[in-house]
Amino acid sequence: MDKGRYGPRLSAVAVPTWRDALLRYRTPRDLVTRARRAPFSVQSVGSALIVTPSSGLARPINQSQFERTVPLLGGADRSALPQASFNSSYIEAIVEDLGRA
Repeated sequence: MDKGRYGPRLSAVAVPTWRDALLRYRTPRDLVTRARRAPFSVQSVGSALIVTPSSGLARPINQSQFERTVPLLGGADRSALPQASFNSSYIEAIVEDLGRA
């Protein structure tokens, strides 16, 4: 992601795919959300990403959630993110991590 005039935006070249995410997180990784700096771990299990926040309550992210959310991350109007996925904060951190890989 880079800083655009209206906030962060995804570079057209750096948009990760679902396959990128599944491959990167075959082993667990610790990340933090951007907004609240909340720690969580992420690992791919089968065809899902399993996110485990500090509460310990694991939640799955499936391909459709990921693919609905990623295009919205760079927009100035972030109000659509919660409708795309309850896990949008985690997906945002995952996409940022994939961009650094």
